Amino acid sequence: MLNNSLWPVRQHPYRHVYVENVFSDNIYKSICEGFTLKCSKAAETSRVKNYDAIIEPLGEPDRKAFYPLLEHKWLSLISNALGLVTTFEVDAAIHSHPAESRTGWVHNDYNPGWFARTAEEGKTIFSFADGCRYRNGSCDAVLPEKICRMRYLTMIFYLNNDGWVEEHGGVTGIYTTPAFGSLHPAVLVPPKNNSLLLFECTPHSWHTFMTTSRRRNSITLWLHRSMESSRKQWPNHEPVYWS
Repeated sequence: MLNNSLWPVRQHPYRHVYVENVFSDNIYKSICEGFTLKCSKAAETSRVKNYDAIIEPLGEPDRKAFYPLLEHKWLSLISNALGLVTTFEVDAAIHSHPAESRTGWVHNDYNPGWFARTAEEGKTIFSFADGCRYRNGSCDAVLPEKICRMRYLTMIFYLNNDGWVEEHGGVTGIYTTPAFGSLHPAVLVPPKNNSLLLFECTPHSWHTFMTTSRRRNSITLWLHRSMESSRKQWPNHEPVYWS
């Protein structure tokens, strides 16, 4: 597994990590193949309302095809890169923005999520396990151990964007404030193949997808922590509940 000691933490406009050439060619190629297959099976109904992207959740059956992105050791590594103590309840998905996708809204990922149960020591549990719906906690059956967590770490891994140049767009804009919408990003993060963006989810981790002239692909995942821990750090900020 990779050594993250060479991943510098950038401080502006908030703590984040951006790394290029994350994986060896063989591992990167394997992840791309898994992405292409998953995307080909995603129905157009996977397109999210009011957001120009096809989003398809990842879970336990996807571990091998997306190795090592869903492995506990990798999740520990990216947590340590920002010095965060996360729990290992995981929400993960492929994101594919078609050409001419609109710029999204500036948001902070300071959201709660529901899981069927707590992840066991050294293991992970994925959203939507046992029919537990991530955004509202509704379930197909009674789940006595169902828990609510807060997002704590966002990872965006960029892939299958061959030949990307600045004119194509599809960057991730990160912001000091949402006051001016998407007009004034402080930093533009390019969606270069085999590159990675990490940041802590806080009330101030403002970011958005920006319009693209061609298809732009990524894998996004979130790690979590307890609601109590989040409230203790940010007592004056309510979670952004899903509409």
